[in-house]
Amino acid sequence: MAARDNARNIRRTGKRAGRLLGPIDTFNFENYEPIHIEETAEKCNIVIRLTGDHKVCIYCHDGLEALFPWGSKIQSVSDVPVRGKPCTLAIDRQRYRCEKCKHFSSMPLPGLHPKRRMTLRLFNYIRDAAALKTFAAIARMVGLSEKTVRNVIGDSHVQG
Repeated sequence: MAARDNARNIRRTGKRAGRLLGPIDTFNFENYEPIHIEETAEKCNIVIRLTGDHKVCIYCHDGLEALFPWGSKIQSVSDVPVRGKPCTLAIDRQRYRCEKCKHFSSMPLPGLHPKRRMTLRLFNYIRDAAALKTFAAIARMVGLSEKTVRNVIGDSHVQG
């Protein structure tokens, strides 16, 4: 919740609080543009924005000229630990309204797990770490509950 509130405050006021982590592009966010990075003693919060534009309406498949920006929404997801601290991404998603069919839509978010509110790289990180560490230790490292870690491991065996 703190990452979401901080992202809204940055977007509203333009002010950035917290300590920045150095070069903002060192996190290798493919298809995303980092806006603000804040690190506390316990965790890391990163506000990012999806790059590129919506190409077509997902409902009527009309072209870009029918889509108009209609506000934005902030979605929080978990990411791999940064400097040994759990990391939360606050994704600023642009919403669009199609003039033809009057539906609202957002750009699809690449790199997110389709079932869980986490990045694919965190999903793979948990799966790989399970061979070396206990579920409780992984949960403490990534800032998730132990049950979520168990469910991720179960999902990876089903996919696998």
